[in-house]
Amino acid sequence: MLKKMRMCDNIDPFTLRAGTDTSSDVDIFPDIAYGDIVNYLVFSANYLTLEEMKAFKSTEAHNYFTSGWVKDLSAKQLQDDKVLLLGEVNHSQRLPDQPLHVWILCKKHGLVLSAHCTCMAGTREACSHVGACLYAVETSVQMRNATSCTSLSNTWLPAYVEEVHFKRLKDIDFTSSRVKKRKQDDIINSCSSAETEVEKEVDIPAPTEQELRDFYKAIESANVVPAIFSVLPEYQHYFKEPVRAKHAHLENLADDPAGV
Repeated sequence: MLKKMRMCDNIDPFTLRAGTDTSSDVDIFPDIAYGDIVNYLVFSANYLTLEEMKAFKSTEAHNYFTSGWVKDLSAKQLQDDKVLLLGEVNHSQRLPDQPLHVWILCKKHGLVLSAHCTCMAGTREACSHVGACLYAVETSVQMRNATSCTSLSNTWLPAYVEEVHFKRLKDIDFTSSRVKKRKQDDIINSCSSAETEVEKEVDIPAPTEQELRDFYKAIESANVVPAIFSVLPEYQHYFKEPVRAKHAHLENLADDPAGV
């Protein structure tokens, strides 16, 4: 831990106060890309294999990010072009507990130098919570670099899940992490262009009485009887009153030979 503190300019990252000692300004976030995440989680920390990273959308780290378990991302600039990132991630098994604290030390160009998490596996410098924060920063940087999306602030990030409530089955979102990632990519791609075309609503006028009469005549000539004809007086003759069978009286059953 002392070695990590020396790398952080002799600062204990967990003593920093988010928003006071650090800033949530995306402009100071390091330029972390997918390659930097692979380089750190696979080659530096040996946390994941290359095969697992080929299906990174199925990993716990990516699922935590797309599920909205990452919050309070902030950064602090250090010496030698280094940036210290802070973040919080929900527990995977104990959601009501306080979120786990994560810090990541990077170079401004995106190289990840070290990391730490308060979870049981965090001392290894890599875990799913560290990975989730890396994916969150990667997406933040992508949106920051999309010039036409600068006015969206952080609205494009997955909303942080404060707590999980009981819901009816029909109200539960079963969207997979893969689909959520695709939706985020669609937002980023749509914002990468200088101008985003906005579809204009077409004002369609209501049909005239003559147009409606011609329309109904065309339907009638096609030997089709739609349900709407039942409420149009000139076409109601197509619908016959239902014939109801007369109910037999109990007193007449004794005289009815068929009832014997």
